[in-house]
Amino acid sequence: MNVVLLEPEIAPNTGNIARLCAVTGS
Repeated sequence: MNVVLLEPEIAPNTGNIARLCAVTGS
């Protein structure tokens, strides 16, 4: 999941994406 790298502008959502990756096991 490179979403965090592709969208570094959304700092508040970075945590959500990181957890999302952890949940999906990516």
